Amino acid sequence: MIAGVGRAVPLALAAALAAGPRPGEAQEPPGPPAAAPEPAPAPRKYELRHSLAAGDEVRVETIRRKTLSYVFAGPGGEVRDEVLHVAREVWRDRILEAAGGRPTAIERTYEDQGSFEQHLPTKQWTRADGKLKGRVLRLRERSGALAVEPAAGGPTLPEDAAAEIRLEPEVVALLPAAPVAVGDSWKLPPAEAARLVPGASVHVSAASGRLAAVEGAGDSSVARLEISLSAAGRIEGAVDLTATLSGTAEVALGARRLRRADLSGRLTLRSAPEAKAAGRTTVAAEGPIEVRLVIGEARGPREGSGGR
Repeated sequence: MIAGVGRAVPLALAAALAAGPRPGEAQEPPGPPAAAPEPAPAPRKYELRHSLAAGDEVRVETIRRKTLSYVFAGPGGEVRDEVLHVAREVWRDRILEAAGGRPTAIERTYEDQGSFEQHLPTKQWTRADGKLKGRVLRLRERSGALAVEPAAGGPTLPEDAAAEIRLEPEVVALLPAAPVAVGDSWKLPPAEAARLVPGASVHVSAASGRLAAVEGAGDSSVARLEISLSAAGRIEGAVDLTATLSGTAEVALGARRLRRADLSGRLTLRSAPEAKAAGRTTVAAEGPIEVRLVIGEARGPREGSGGR
């Protein structure tokens, strides 16, 4: 054996393989090109609507609750109190006219409207009926404005009571205008979101909605939404207010109806600095707030909806 040949042969073979086939030698045909990956299917989008037609009847219940711990401070010292306040409205709507799934004329019967307030340390409480309780009204949207009239033979409605009325519950206006997929978010209209804060006129600094999940199948499927907002404002007596609310809402996709909303958060009140500088009694208060909305079919006898 010639020295070095045993190692040189494998090296020469490797070089020949790297150089490829010689001219005239048969070549294997190239294999098929690699298949391009299939694009992921587009996520399904859902229309979140509260759709009503002429002849439909719905029952709406709204409850706003807040429990605030107060500290009043003045030249004579401090006074503390804790107050529970609950406002409740229940009405039935019979849709007279609608366009594009939205009512434009309604006959509304207020089954209940009132407020309950209790000073928790002393257990003293008061209850007052609202001006709309027992009223039957005709609501009609004309050129973007809402006209409110008593039903035939009904007494004239006070102007301040008419100003409180909305054609639809505030939460309906928070549904997205375009279809959304699970995980999509949208901005809430500030003016409508502000009406969720109980007992105050505020400016909303941030408000958003999100489609968190769709559960069930077919006509029984339900969309679950997440809603959150932050707001601030000034109320009577130079008192600054801040509020946060967050929670969930449910839309029945088969029926295309908003069914309920449950929101909770915190409300804070503080006298403006100028009140203290002027030597006036100041107030500081803080506590939880809740807003609950339930919308159902108006069937059967007209009756109350349980306790507070």
